[in-house]
Amino acid sequence: MKKFRFISAFFFAIATVSSFSFADDASKAEAEKLLNTMNVESLLQTTMTEIIDSKIKQDPTLGVYKDVIIKFLNKYMSYQSVKDDLTKMYAEEFSSEELADIRRFYESKSGKKALEKMPALAARGSQIGQQKVREHIGELQNMILAEAERIQKLQNQNK
Repeated sequence: MKKFRFISAFFFAIATVSSFSFADDASKAEAEKLLNTMNVESLLQTTMTEIIDSKIKQDPTLGVYKDVIIKFLNKYMSYQSVKDDLTKMYAEEFSSEELADIRRFYESKSGKKALEKMPALAARGSQIGQQKVREHIGELQNMILAEAERIQKLQNQNK
């Protein structure tokens, strides 16, 4: 009887692991479809170009290194180099059904518009954040100085 229970438990464990593996494979397949629907390959290329151009605009001396930076980013940030990681990331966070729902949204008129507008919205959002920090950088500097003084006092007390 113990042998039968062990064998039953063993086959149950295998069936459970197999079903998780199947769900994982289904999620990965759906995640890949979603990435294609979202046109992530093109978005990554556009984003890399915008980042490079933005950094060169901030520091024109980087302009002479633009080709080297592009070569480096194409090697490590191209869609082909991150596709498996992105697929796994989405598959770990969403079920295949959820990924299919998300994909269907992005295939809709509103979803297509969202995909079209997202890069510009993200860039504008980043600019807003940077502007807010620039406007209040003095406050941050004062906060850091105050914290440095507080830490220094504590260190002096412990001596």
